[in-house]
Amino acid sequence: MKDIAMDHHPGQRILVFLPDAAAALIATRLNEAGYLACVACTVPELQKALAETEYRVVVTTRPDIDTVRGIQPLPVVNLEIFFHPDPGRTSTGRRTKRFDAKAFLDRVRTLTEPAKAREEPHALHSPMPSDGLGFRLWRLFRLRAAPNGTQLAR
Repeated sequence: MKDIAMDHHPGQRILVFLPDAAAALIATRLNEAGYLACVACTVPELQKALAETEYRVVVTTRPDIDTVRGIQPLPVVNLEIFFHPDPGRTSTGRRTKRFDAKAFLDRVRTLTEPAKAREEPHALHSPMPSDGLGFRLWRLFRLRAAPNGTQLAR
């Protein structure tokens, strides 16, 4: 396990479980974005890292998601979904793929920010709507029938 970042941002530790070169590249991107990224390239390194340190997220590929979750049930970012076909072709005529770094960092940010910050704006307002259809639906869900057929508020 190698620490790639120098700054520690509490609650934003990320473990990158990929082969050496890919792990270093992704960890560097995460470091540049302000995260503390640690690299584990083998299953024993992964086990040791997850046993010793609290991580918010693990970055890996689809075949290794079950391995990660078998050790610790953490949110996992599947790196493969951020590679998209590039419409251009290389000189050999083969299709290439482009890495969507912005979408990747957005996903990581979503998974590492505190839960309260991720709440929907409407969840931060009063639980009881004040008028219109929303109020009528709210009342329907708040009222339930009593055994004798009368309505009781919860």
